[in-house]
Amino acid sequence: YEIEDKFILQHCGGYLQNGFGYQLHKLSNSNVKSVKITGPDASGLSSSIYMEGKETEPGQSHPTILLYDDMTKFKNITDESKKEYTVTITLDGASEKEVVPPYNPFIFISSNEGRGKELHLINYPPTDKADLSLLGTGKDIYRPEEGMYYVSADLMPFAINMPVSNLPVPEEGKRIDQSYPKFSGWVSSNGKQNKDWYK
Repeated sequence: YEIEDKFILQHCGGYLQNGFGYQLHKLSNSNVKSVKITGPDASGLSSSIYMEGKETEPGQSHPTILLYDDMTKFKNITDESKKEYTVTITLDGASEKEVVPPYNPFIFISSNEGRGKELHLINYPPTDKADLSLLGTGKDIYRPEEGMYYVSADLMPFAINMPVSNLPVPEEGKRIDQSYPKFSGWVSSNGKQNKDWYK
């Protein structure tokens, strides 16, 4: 069967050259028959140099797709259609339960310096291309045996999957719990309280 996903970059702040990709971490590469990407700089295949002209990123245990290497190129573009990517994947031998969004999305930081600095949603695993020596450094809690990834010692997630697309963007360089005072309560209650922290 076939799945089609649309990705629209909502905001591009910061100054680092970051890329974006995602992994179908519950599938094996043999489950993917074909991948077609359309978007601002893609006509069939991704323009990411790390994709090496392939449909999925080489050297990965699970199907991984990188959409772009540098989100700063979208900084001054306001037309959403010029920031939209459509990915159509034809699958073979995969159940629908194994292909449920948000998949395993991630950014790779300072992509002009390499591919290894990955940042994922909380408790989503790094890909095979991640630099594992960076995990567990600073305030990062890294406990792979417990499935704990990309969360700080004070339980702050490194990335958040939001149920809305029009989240007001906080000031660059400011902690999210300073911009959204209810956020800390949402984190400390493991998402049970302050479910509307972003409103």
